[in-house]
Amino acid sequence: MMLYFIIASLIFLVIHYRFYWKVSGGNRFQDTTPFFISHRGFKAVYPENTINAFKHAEEVGFHWIELDVVVTNDGHVVCSHNFDLEKETDGFGYIYNLNKSNVNSVITTHSSNPSEEFHIPELIDVFEVINKNTKVNIEVKSPYAGDLSTARALSRIMHMLPKNRLIISSFNPFVILYFKLFHRGVVTGFLYQNIEYLWFVNWIHPSYIHPRVDLIDQELISFARLRNLGINAWTVNNIPAIEWCKSNNIDGIITDLEIVK
Repeated sequence: MMLYFIIASLIFLVIHYRFYWKVSGGNRFQDTTPFFISHRGFKAVYPENTINAFKHAEEVGFHWIELDVVVTNDGHVVCSHNFDLEKETDGFGYIYNLNKSNVNSVITTHSSNPSEEFHIPELIDVFEVINKNTKVNIEVKSPYAGDLSTARALSRIMHMLPKNRLIISSFNPFVILYFKLFHRGVVTGFLYQNIEYLWFVNWIHPSYIHPRVDLIDQELISFARLRNLGINAWTVNNIPAIEWCKSNNIDGIITDLEIVK
């Protein structure tokens, strides 16, 4: 009899977890919506994911910035969208195979001023220079689903970061689960660019969903409202799409453009 009770209880818990969950209201930001998030910093003027791009985003009025992080071979968390250095710098090789000193030595430039040189910053250094009120969406990169190396490295320095100003986001659902397990209360965002991946949300229960903007429709909005999920859309780079997001009460707009009043 006891065995049947335990099995029935487990089934009930699984069904409740899967079908009747709702995000706690305290696990989302209460900013006036929509809040505009500068995509990898203001990269129209400076190279993406550099301190200059982040500072310029603040200067033109952004209170949110989005950045990407990758771990180096010696465990440092640096800001880069790409794992390989060839795409945006004069360096060669993969960041996760190189030490921090090697990554810091590479140079990136911007078409607006090709003579000016910039470097890949360490995440800790970014928080030393940005405004103390600026909120940050940290996208954790991973080359495949089972890779949690960047997540673990970021976890080790979370005590040095302002958790009340962070969203930890990733395309990797296991990264979201990792931070929900080891950093309870941290705000998370699940990124996806294919509607088939939305089913993960029913199991990982992020604070926000971060869909590609063209995937958002009224059905998705209704689903998010039912679960108390926030929606941060990416990458919204034209005025009609921004106005549509505003009229449909999308929480966050991740953009390469300036803020649209």
